[in-house]
Amino acid sequence: MENKETRSEDTILYGLERGPSGVGDINLGLRHKITDGFLKGPLSAQVTVKIPETYKYGHPLRELSLGDGQYDLTLELFWGRAPFIAGKGYVWVMPGYKIRFENNEHEPLSFKPSDQIKLMIGGGYPVTPKLSVRFLLDWYKSVGNASVSQELINESFVYGGGQQIFGDHILIRDTLGLEPTSLTAGASLVYKATPKADVVLSYNETLDGIRGTIFESSDTALGRTFSVAVALSF
Repeated sequence: MENKETRSEDTILYGLERGPSGVGDINLGLRHKITDGFLKGPLSAQVTVKIPETYKYGHPLRELSLGDGQYDLTLELFWGRAPFIAGKGYVWVMPGYKIRFENNEHEPLSFKPSDQIKLMIGGGYPVTPKLSVRFLLDWYKSVGNASVSQELINESFVYGGGQQIFGDHILIRDTLGLEPTSLTAGASLVYKATPKADVVLSYNETLDGIRGTIFESSDTALGRTFSVAVALSF
């Protein structure tokens, strides 16, 4: 669960507002260890449910929202190994599949984002007793089963200036971004301020990917994210 603000320069310019803010999607997960001895590391299965019940989902063509407005179910395997290099550090791999359900908040203006194949690879290494570095590669690819209702296509003709002649293509691939493929890389510096508190400085960037392969980013926004967080352990 995170507190979010969704903003758009067009919204600020034409609507004289920044956009919605508040609590976004809630992700609830459960992990179960399968074995301790897979490739010298533990192997676990994980299921995560994304719950979009903490905010009001706005009109899909006219309003910004704090999330996609529909439930997701993600099934993943998690493998990790430590120490990994010279008796230090760790690495982990998490392949998975995300099932995305239909958004019918403004029925009959309904749509279903595409399911996704996912792969995350990450790790970390201690530089000093108090300072460590982490890395992350996050890739997902849509499988191509997104859909939109005919009523939403008709509505897009009213607000989109002629999109109806293209059927559902522009809505799926552009306006609503229902079939993205994305490759993101990230790095973090972690400072152990106290035995139970870490300060985390992170940078993430969506990459162009490898052109002509399944790892090429498409139908998604390319952006950079800087973040500062405090992680507490109890």
